[in-house]
Amino acid sequence: MLRIAVSYLDAFALQWWTDTARDLEASGVDLTYDLFVDSCVKRWGGINIQEKVRPQLDRLRQTKSIGEYNNEYQILFSHVSGEYSSEDFKIHEYAKGLKPNL
Repeated sequence: MLRIAVSYLDAFALQWWTDTARDLEASGVDLTYDLFVDSCVKRWGGINIQEKVRPQLDRLRQTKSIGEYNNEYQILFSHVSGEYSSEDFKIHEYAKGLKPNL
């Protein structure tokens, strides 16, 4: 789970975790998923994920395969799904990002 979670980090966050993990391992601490989550909450806890993700979801457009679009959409939507739980809304948001028919 730790490797999967870390694979979703980007630029600055990935560098932060790489440095943090190196320091923890040098201190003899075992890296676990729970430790990762706790570290993220301590470092990034003040960020409202829904405020960050909502604009990304609004801008999301299919540029590659439908599978890649679907994966990215599901990841983003999972962060705002409590706020936007209607199945009709989910379908509408999903469809607006699809490529138009040729």
